Amino acid sequence: MKIVHVLGYSDGTLLVRDIGKDNTREIYLEGIIQFQVKPGIYCIGDMGRFCFKHLDKGTQCIRCFNRNPRNYCAMCNGNKCYLKEKICGPHFVYLAVFSNIIKVGVCSTQRFPTRVIEQGADFAVKIAFFDDGLEARKTEKGIRKNYNITDRIKSNFKQYIIYRNKAKPMGENFLKQAYYEIIDSIPKENRLPLEVVELSESYTEPEVEEPERIRIEENVQVCGKVIGKKGNFIVLANSQGNYCLNCYDLIGR
Repeated sequence: MKIVHVLGYSDGTLLVRDIGKDNTREIYLEGIIQFQVKPGIYCIGDMGRFCFKHLDKGTQCIRCFNRNPRNYCAMCNGNKCYLKEKICGPHFVYLAVFSNIIKVGVCSTQRFPTRVIEQGADFAVKIAFFDDGLEARKTEKGIRKNYNITDRIKSNFKQYIIYRNKAKPMGENFLKQAYYEIIDSIPKENRLPLEVVELSESYTEPEVEEPERIRIEENVQVCGKVIGKKGNFIVLANSQGNYCLNCYDLIGR
């Protein structure tokens, strides 16, 4: 069995590096999968450079984190830019619904709807466009504060609604209601028309009993047939039962 270092995950696919080699490749999590988690967490590097420095937590060492200015963009709270010169480019402010919970977020225009698919949302709508991410973040912050809408969905809830999402049929109506409540607070020149995107075709949601959460730690063995996929989670079935794996937990392993 080859030993690999996991650098990233998106839409059912791991980005990995073969240990001892300067290459990256993709591993599609489909069909029967089997692997063992090796000891330790290691830096995933950045900007095309490999690192592999041992970490106590997180996925990047300080040096690799600082190499990529977009890491500071991800930390932006809308108050000020952390960089000497803004690099963020055009952004959308969006609303997404997870079962019956509305989330507000921002993403670059090239990343919609990919961003909300990665998160596992049921429906999403773009609500505003801005020429740069700082203005988008300011608007996101205002929506979060003034309308009591979260900007984060906990992973435990995402796992729960994979197999028990009774509110999903009402999700589109929840989203439209939130859109109409908020839209008048957006400057007219930045508003976007209501165009709800249904995301269910991007997932495979199995009708199974509650799967057991796989805790990723050293020497844990993962094996089974992939029967479901939604956002950063996959659902596995084997002779012992059904299991749910948060693939983000593999990054750095």
